[in-house]
Amino acid sequence: MDRYTIIDSHIATYQVGVFDFDFTKNVENPDGSGYIGEYGIGISERHGILNNNLDQVVAIEVYLFDKSDENNLSTTTRALLSEYAHDNLYKYFEQEKPITLQKTTPPFQLEGRRLLLDCTVKDVKYTRDGIFQSVSVDLKLMQKN
Repeated sequence: MDRYTIIDSHIATYQVGVFDFDFTKNVENPDGSGYIGEYGIGISERHGILNNNLDQVVAIEVYLFDKSDENNLSTTTRALLSEYAHDNLYKYFEQEKPITLQKTTPPFQLEGRRLLLDCTVKDVKYTRDGIFQSVSVDLKLMQKN
C-alpha cells in the first residue's frame, strides 16, 4: 500500500438520527485529464433499515467505481453489517462479502483496476439490540502507480 499515491480521503460518520447518511465523491485524475471514478458510503438501500425506521440502521455499504480504464469499468461494493444484521439478515448480503463491524475490525480494501479504496473502522457503537448507534470509517482513495 505504501507504493500507492493517496489522491483523496474522507472520514464518514453515521450517528442515529442522521437520516441522509450518504457520501459520494467524484474523482478527477490528479493529472487533470478528467473523471476516473467515484467512491462513497451510505445506508444500504436493501435491508439496511429495520422496520422502515430510520433510527434503526443495520447495514451500511461502501463502494468504489473505477473508470480509469475505459475498457474495463468496475464497481466493487462491500456491506458493513451491524451485529443485528449479522445475526438476522446475513443471507441478504452474502454476495457483497459482508463485514460485521467491531472496533477491532481490521482495515479492508475495495480494489479496481487502477484505484484502491482503503477503509479503516475508527469507531462503532451499538444499541443493546445490536443496531448501529454510530459508525466512523476512514476512507483513503489511492491510485495504483
